Amino acid sequence: MKKLLWLALGVFVFICVVAISIPFFVNVDRYRSALEAEVNSRINGQVVLGKLSLHLWGSIKIHADSINLKINGYEQPAIETKEFYINLPIGSLLTGKPRVVVVLDKPNLRIEKDKDGKLNLLQLKKNSEEKTSLLDEKVSDEVEIHSLEEKEKKYQDELLVISSSEEKKEEQKAQPVTQLASGEKSETKKIPAILSGASIDLRIQSGDLQYFESEKLIGKVNGLEVSVQNLGLASPMDVRLVAPFDFKTEAYQVSGPIEVLGNMQPRLQGGTLSLVYASTNIDLTKVEIVAQKDRVHKGKGVPLSLKIQLEGNENETFIKDLDLSFADLVLNGKGRIKNSPLSAKLEVVAEPFSLHNLQSTFKDVAAYDLKGQMRFTANVDVYENSFRLNGDLKISDGSFFAKEFFQNPIKFQSQIGFSENSLNIIRMGVNAPETDVELSGKFSSFLAPRFSFTIRGKQINLDKLLKEPQKTAGFSFIPAAYAAKESPQEGPLKDLRKNSAFLKAQGTVFTQINHVIIKKTDLKDVKCRVALNKAKLDVQEASLETYEGKLNAKAELDLLDPRLTFASSGSIEGVNAGLALANYFPKYKNTLEGKGGGSWSVQGKAFPEALRMKSFTGSAKVQMQEGAIKSIDFQDSINSTMKKVPFLKNKKPLEIDDGFSSLTASISFSNGITSVNPVEIQPRKRGFVVKGKSIIQESMEQESFFDIYDPQKRLPEEIQKAGKPAIEVRLYGSLQDPKTDFEYTVSRLAKNAGSNLVKKEGAKLLDKVIGGGDSQGGGDKLKDLGDKLKKKFKIF
Repeated sequence: MKKLLWLALGVFVFICVVAISIPFFVNVDRYRSALEAEVNSRINGQVVLGKLSLHLWGSIKIHADSINLKINGYEQPAIETKEFYINLPIGSLLTGKPRVVVVLDKPNLRIEKDKDGKLNLLQLKKNSEEKTSLLDEKVSDEVEIHSLEEKEKKYQDELLVISSSEEKKEEQKAQPVTQLASGEKSETKKIPAILSGASIDLRIQSGDLQYFESEKLIGKVNGLEVSVQNLGLASPMDVRLVAPFDFKTEAYQVSGPIEVLGNMQPRLQGGTLSLVYASTNIDLTKVEIVAQKDRVHKGKGVPLSLKIQLEGNENETFIKDLDLSFADLVLNGKGRIKNSPLSAKLEVVAEPFSLHNLQSTFKDVAAYDLKGQMRFTANVDVYENSFRLNGDLKISDGSFFAKEFFQNPIKFQSQIGFSENSLNIIRMGVNAPETDVELSGKFSSFLAPRFSFTIRGKQINLDKLLKEPQKTAGFSFIPAAYAAKESPQEGPLKDLRKNSAFLKAQGTVFTQINHVIIKKTDLKDVKCRVALNKAKLDVQEASLETYEGKLNAKAELDLLDPRLTFASSGSIEGVNAGLALANYFPKYKNTLEGKGGGSWSVQGKAFPEALRMKSFTGSAKVQMQEGAIKSIDFQDSINSTMKKVPFLKNKKPLEIDDGFSSLTASISFSNGITSVNPVEIQPRKRGFVVKGKSIIQESMEQESFFDIYDPQKRLPEEIQKAGKPAIEVRLYGSLQDPKTDFEYTVSRLAKNAGSNLVKKEGAKLLDKVIGGGDSQGGGDKLKDLGDKLKKKFKIF
């Protein structure tokens, strides 16, 4: 028993002595140039190794002072480290299956995208028609890496050198290598046979990775851990990667550990890859992702993972199973990839998932309270220089609620087809209180959009659909909550004007709705075609029926202008004025009856609303037939005036026949002022002929002048004069509550009364009234006469 112990102790001491001694006698650095040449022949770059040294304590460890990998065309090295070694466990040698462990300790890794969008690592592969892959090399007697038996024999020969000085001399003689310090060029040696056929493990420990775009640092990974077992294609390979990302750009931010697990089981036949099985699991659950200024925010703990199972060979790879999980969204896919020429085909199916569950990640979904069950399928085809995508998407029980614009949630059902650059809305039904419409159309080219949509439906009740617009002195179409956020200098569409896709958008929208309700008005058979081109909105045609009449219009709106410059023209006919006034101007619901129409051509700026009337310019014409004016203003003005004139105050008050055969008015708009000139009303029966004009200020204050002619002789003859108005009326004050200027009316009435008195009573009466004078006096004398008549009759 003691002998066995002494024998074991002796073997242990011998092994220790050998492990300590061999590195002093074996110069592994002589293989450095061979290793560099072998690697450099296979890549589009250059690898430079530091001095190699050998350590034998528990394993065979070949240590390199440094390693530097540069890729052609890039100034900075892609890999650089001062801690690099190759570890060869002795136990693996004893089993006849050597395992080489390549360790990069604390390396600096640099991924760089140049200005042309090319990644440096993707340029590492050498562009050559020669086959440089290990898979393409067949084992033969001419290959420098020999069989396992030859490697073991060579290894034993090298060990015997230590115990034989004679063999040591021979070995030194066979090694015509001088020290680099002497300045002589070393001889290239073959790779040691001991490394031939060995399995290779790769480890990256505490690596630092930096990612650059056009020499600008975008992100980094500190503490990168990579473990690859059996690197190569000779046996099953396992990969584990843990990367604590810290990437931050203007567009996105990624932080947290990403874990990747992979396994590959190859089958070689005659030096050629005949079949390979592979699986990958990428887990980003612990990663926080922020993009689009926090509009997209995936928090840590939200499930996000990708699992792929592959099967294939050198020529073709089959995606047996692909699972992408995000929250409750699960995508399943399968397909294949061909290598020459490069092509791929993938089919993806998403099981129904809730849009509501995406609210925690996508703030736009939360802002619009998007709900519904969604499912979709997609087919992806990739060729060498092209990419094709097509599929369909269905949403059931959908709803969204944009609270800034709508009073209630909007419910919808949709079926949409899509491709790599287009959406085809086959059908989208939209429902809300008293709203039932359907949308269809196509949208293509997302970077320079082209679109064509059609909206058809039974009805839209905008009063119950849209939020109450901003309330000011005029009309508004900009919701108050939205307009309040915008400054007059920027306008309500400032974000759109910064969107390059919107600026390039071009297309049309055609609308046909049976009933549209707005401001309690029922618009029937509404048809409208709107075109968008270079941020200009063109209402090419619009028609509708309202208040028993028909309207046709055109309009343009410049969306690039912060003030939203617009122009509009059109015509209207057969409108029931009484019904229209009762709805839009309840105060005047009993002032006008009849049917009529007109035309307009106006332009202005829609924003800000406070300056809209100021910018409004253009003209309009109004024509009405067989109607009636029931305005209390004319009747009260005439009767009140007669009461103030002594010789008329006992006359019976008039009841004006409000009927007219026609009413015409010309309207112009400029600098916030509305001018109505002329206005003319022709009577139907015993009414008055009215001619006049009106000035309406931006504040809706008016000053109106009307000449009232009495062809039916209903007024007292004392104020009648052929060809002259019987009464002249001035109205002033608010347009909704006008007042009569009696002084103006009576002063004008005195002219007719004075002239009639002169003719009737003759010179004698004049002498009596004014104390003599020449009845043939002319204009000045007539004016004096009028003044004296005022005083005589005391009509004020």
